[in-house]
Amino acid sequence: MKVLAHFRIVDDEAKARAVARLVRGSTPDFDFFFLMVLSVVMATVGIIIDSPTVVIGSMLIAPILFPVLSLALGVVLGDYLIFYRALTTLGFATALSVALAMAVVLMVPGEIAMTAELASRAEPTLAYLIIAVVSGFAVSYALVQPGLNETLPGIAISVALLPPLSATGALAAMGEWSASVGAFALFVVNVLGILIAAIVSFMLMNLAASRHAAVAVVKKEEKRIAEEEAALQRVAQGHAEGAAHTGRTVR
Repeated sequence: MKVLAHFRIVDDEAKARAVARLVRGSTPDFDFFFLMVLSVVMATVGIIIDSPTVVIGSMLIAPILFPVLSLALGVVLGDYLIFYRALTTLGFATALSVALAMAVVLMVPGEIAMTAELASRAEPTLAYLIIAVVSGFAVSYALVQPGLNETLPGIAISVALLPPLSATGALAAMGEWSASVGAFALFVVNVLGILIAAIVSFMLMNLAASRHAAVAVVKKEEKRIAEEEAALQRVAQGHAEGAAHTGRTVR
C-alpha cells in the first residue's frame, strides 16, 4: 500500500505542470516536426552505418514520446479533444518518420547491407514489450515528480520509439518488406506498452483532477499557433510587397 501511496501524494501544482508539459510537447507545430525530421534523419543514418551511438543521439532529440503519453492523458481525463489531438500528432509523426527514412535510404548511392541495428529491430519479442511497459511506468512517474525530471532523457533512450520507425522506412526502401513489417510491429508494441503503463500510472496519480488545467493549456497552445501563423503571413506579405516595390523601381 505504501507503494501506491507514493503515487497519490503528488501535489496538484506538480500535476498541472506535468499536464501542461505533455500538452505542449504533443502540439503539432513547427518545433515538433522540425525536431522529428532531424531525429529521423539522424536515426536512419545511424542505423544504416550501424552506429548505436548515433541512434542513441537521435532518441534524445525525438519528441515522439510526448504524443504517446498525451494519448494516455486523454484517456485518463476522459477528454476526446486531447486524445484526438495527440492521436493526430502521433499519426502524422509516424507517417513522416517512415517516409523520410525511406527517402534517406533511397538517396544513399550503392547497395545498403543489412546491419545489426536494422536486424535487431526487424522482429518484436516479449522482451521489448516488457521494456516498453517498464519504461512507460518510469517516464510517466518521473514526468510528474519534479525531482526526477532529469532522468527523462535516459528513459527516452530505453523507450526506443524512433529507431523502429526509421528501420521500417529503411527496410522498406531496401525491399525487405517482411522485416519492415516486423519493425513497424515493434513500434506498435512499444507504443501499446508505454500507453498501458502510462494510463495506469496517471490513474494512480489521479491526474484526472487536472482536467481544467489541460483544457486551459490546449486553448493557450491553439492561440499561440494562430499567432505564429498570423506572424508568418505578415512576414510573407512584407516580402511580397518588398519584391513588388523592387520590381517597380527597376522598371
